[in-house]
Amino acid sequence: MRNPERVSLRPLLGGLILLLALTVIGATRFNSAEQREILDRTGSQLSAYTSTAAAMVTVWTGVQRDAVAEMARYDMLRLLAAEIAETDLPVALLRELGETPWTEQEHGRAAAGPDGGAWAAQRP
Repeated sequence: MRNPERVSLRPLLGGLILLLALTVIGATRFNSAEQREILDRTGSQLSAYTSTAAAMVTVWTGVQRDAVAEMARYDMLRLLAAEIAETDLPVALLRELGETPWTEQEHGRAAAGPDGGAWAAQRP
């Protein structure tokens, strides 16, 4: 028979299991909320980093494009200088030709083209 003064362990064990279950559920919910917050912060930081990197790439490509255009201008100037140097014309005549407006009607090349007619004959 049972001793009525003796406390049963079943209600204490049930209370302990209930307390343990509530602790696990609370910790899981807290952990998932923290994970969600960390993911949100990480996503916003990555978005900021991505937009900054995209802006930097845009600026860099613009600078590169401008540098290439500048080099092309210098290359065209160098080619022009080389062509002028090959003509062996006096500098005074070149300066005079550069200051005088040139029209096709004045030089009789309106129909013939700059190569004396070969270019006009090849056009479709």
